[in-house]
Amino acid sequence: MLLIGLRLLWVFPGAYLSQFIRVQFLKHDDPLPSPRAIFIVGWTGMRGVIALAAALSLPAVIAQRNVIVFLTFCVILVTLVVQGLTLGPLIRALRVGGQEPTKREVQEARAQMLEAALEHLDRAGSEDLAEFADVYENLAYHYRSRLATLLGEGADEHGSSAQHDERYREVSRQLISVERETAIHLRDRGRISDESLRELLNELDLEESHLATT
Repeated sequence: MLLIGLRLLWVFPGAYLSQFIRVQFLKHDDPLPSPRAIFIVGWTGMRGVIALAAALSLPAVIAQRNVIVFLTFCVILVTLVVQGLTLGPLIRALRVGGQEPTKREVQEARAQMLEAALEHLDRAGSEDLAEFADVYENLAYHYRSRLATLLGEGADEHGSSAQHDERYREVSRQLISVERETAIHLRDRGRISDESLRELLNELDLEESHLATT
């Protein structure tokens, strides 16, 4: 238990020091994990086969070798059993990695995806034929409405021209592709988790299926 306590004591200053180095010297903008998450990191400091191998590698001439091996085995047993069996309930009790952080990062990702889609709309609209300008205007209005709703500003929906339905669907599919690439890019940069990516991709798949049936 002393080893567990010592690990919990140094893991907090270690986390703050590494955050300081990342921000000040490496220029990373990753947020500092919550104290509950840092506590979980400290709690997962279990010992295993490496510690036992190190103890067994001691020369046989050492008088206290058997005592060291026995104590190492006890440490492994306690950490694997006590910490291992309590890790799941502890994570749930502290609500680490729960629904609220996931919702927050999904919302931030949605906003960036919509902004990327709007940028694509501006570029594509300027390169397309002038007769389809209303298609891009309607889509831009739709995406700005979604972004405003996401940010809590609210907006009404606006329909597209029936004359240009096919182009509307075509550009909508392009925008979904842009959103999908943005979500994957955010995951690859470590800005969102795999769980958040799956939720976002499922939403885009539903939108794409809806377009195919309209």
